[in-house]
Amino acid sequence: MITAFSTASVVITILFAIAIVIIFICQWVIYFRIERSTLEVRRSRMRHKMERHSRRGDLMKHAGR
Repeated sequence: MITAFSTASVVITILFAIAIVIIFICQWVIYFRIERSTLEVRRSRMRHKMERHSRRGDLMKHAGR
C-alpha cells in the first residue's frame, strides 16, 4: 500500500515538473513575441516621424523660393 502511494506521489511530482517546464516555455515565447511587436511598433513610429520631418523640410525649402 505504501508503495502505491509512493509511486503516485512520484508520478504527480513528475507531472507537475513537466507542467512547469511547459508553462515556462509558453511564457518565454509570449514574452519574446510581445517584445518583437513592441520593437516593430517603435520602428514604425520612428519611420513615420522621420518621413513627416523630411516632408516638412521639403515644404520649407519650396516655400522659401
